Amino acid sequence: MNALLNQHRSLYALDAIGALVSTCLLGIVLPLFQEAIGLPKDVLYILAGCAFGFLLHSSFRYFRSSEAHYLKMVAALNIAYCLFTMYILFEYRSSLEWFGIAYFVGEISLVLLLSLQEWRVARRPAVRN
Repeated sequence: MNALLNQHRSLYALDAIGALVSTCLLGIVLPLFQEAIGLPKDVLYILAGCAFGFLLHSSFRYFRSSEAHYLKMVAALNIAYCLFTMYILFEYRSSLEWFGIAYFVGEISLVLLLSLQEWRVARRPAVRN
């Protein structure tokens, strides 16, 4: 049981760190290179706001509760973020630059891999001692 809770906490920590990196990149770094990305700054700020919300939520869950249903919720929210990002990329496909495509393909890939792992761990039954 403790090992499973530690896995949950580790995934919340990893999710929070990833959200922090995304918040900084989307909200600070990428707007400086907006022309190389091809997305308007306000869109980058919206995505940064989403990442910041995930940062707060995963940080809170790391310190407060490591229950499996919360981890499933985090995984589902991460997948929703990826779908939202793909929708934005589709909407701005005519102005999107290669650097922007490379960044978002990488981000989406990493977030989906993390979500898959979160879902797998959350589905494991807790063994009572």
